[in-house]
Amino acid sequence: MEQMLQRMQYYKFIIVAPLKAISIPSSRVRFVQESSYVLKPEFTVDQWKLCTLIPLKDAWDRSYNPDMLSPMPCPGLQTLAEQHLRIDFQFGGADQCGIFEFAERFLPQLGYKKRAHLMNPMLPNLVGGKMSSSHPPDTKIMFLDDPEAVTSKICAANKTWKNSSMNSVLSSLRDILILISELRLRRLREKGTDYTQAISVANYRRAFYREDAPVGTVFTIEVGGEYLLYKSYEEVEHDLTENKLPPQTLSIAVATTFNQLL
Repeated sequence: MEQMLQRMQYYKFIIVAPLKAISIPSSRVRFVQESSYVLKPEFTVDQWKLCTLIPLKDAWDRSYNPDMLSPMPCPGLQTLAEQHLRIDFQFGGADQCGIFEFAERFLPQLGYKKRAHLMNPMLPNLVGGKMSSSHPPDTKIMFLDDPEAVTSKICAANKTWKNSSMNSVLSSLRDILILISELRLRRLREKGTDYTQAISVANYRRAFYREDAPVGTVFTIEVGGEYLLYKSYEEVEHDLTENKLPPQTLSIAVATTFNQLL
């Protein structure tokens, strides 16, 4: 139990820190311990009711055939949380699709309203397979990795450059770094900060774009003493395909930017 409490505090910190990095105040985030509602009598009643509705084949993700009983209650617990936390929608990765479908199927059978579900695409891991927290450390960037580890991992990552869906460097640039760059600029502009001021607010922003970059630049890469200025991910991919951008140079730029964020 003590280990679980420590892990809870760790996850709380590790969630708040990235949100602060993209300018979301921690005051807008509320954490709820599962034990604060699953131990209530009404939750227990709903859990037993749900057990009478679920066929065994739907009780867990059969793709990994667990050896233990513990994974089986997880879809039900996550489903009932939607009702007992009084949420409007649940957000998760595309790998949560099965549990979301489970909730949409069984909550109405308990007399509760169906909730909405939002999903984001899953990034490939550094060797090109499915991302998972249970995979070895060299397959993913960890929040506590030092700069040398981040650079080493990214430079050694899968180099299937023609398939961005299997390339963690391209996927991370497209779905994380450039989106954060665009978000930062938009929020600074909303505060009345013009473009020139926005890109010189702090030195760490230079990992995304140079101070002398034209309006609309979201990412900068140095190649042979010159700077390539990009306004979109598609422009980066085009230069990579046309051999104007060396793959290893892109990897180093992505690693540098991740280190600035971390």
